[in-house]
Amino acid sequence: MNRVILSGEIGSDITLKKTATGQSLCNFSIEVKEKGKDGQERKYFFDCTAWGENAEHINQYGFRGQHIAVDGKLQKSSYTNKDNQKVYKTSVYVMDVELALNNAQVNKRINLNNNRRSSHKQCHLQIK
Repeated sequence: MNRVILSGEIGSDITLKKTATGQSLCNFSIEVKEKGKDGQERKYFFDCTAWGENAEHINQYGFRGQHIAVDGKLQKSSYTNKDNQKVYKTSVYVMDVELALNNAQVNKRINLNNNRRSSHKQCHLQIK
């Protein structure tokens, strides 16, 4: 079984791209916090990729610092960097996502996106 469920905050700017065939994908990271046995808080960042409608919704409604929960699976990939070295990466392929917005966040998001003429009317958005 390959399944990951993470709950935390969006830890990076969201980047939306379109493939050559016009399919949307977005990349972002999730910051997950936990307390260790010593009482110290630890932060972990997980790279995530969402496709299609999930990508569009995350890009439209999500922002750095916002609470997000994702359900997905781990995927491995590799690429060759500029130094001609092979780099391996593990990331979360997002299948379901939940964004939580309160009224203050909705208003802030609307103000930030006035140029895009966004309208956000829901205080809680479940995306499937």
